[in-house]
Amino acid sequence: MAVVGSIVAMATLSTVAVAGAAVPAAPASCNVATNGNNLTITWPAAAGATDYVIYRSVDNSPDYWRGRVNTLTFTDTNRTGTLTYKVAAKSATGD
Repeated sequence: MAVVGSIVAMATLSTVAVAGAAVPAAPASCNVATNGNNLTITWPAAAGATDYVIYRSVDNSPDYWRGRVNTLTFTDTNRTGTLTYKVAAKSATGD
């Protein structure tokens, strides 16, 4: 987990197993950097992952989908309040 001011970023795994498909590992860690109103989360590649889904919670509200990327970085440009981010590894056939 990484904390920057009132921003918390953590990596978690959220996949659905498909018969015969390997479930990707969770990202091992994440880093958070801010630049003005932008926040960028980076993480190392997770074994078996082809892309990643980012969820965000504002002020302890339920998580909601924020984006899907096939890179190891995500930038959020619309942020206020206390934010929690989750990065879920996905495989080509596992979600």
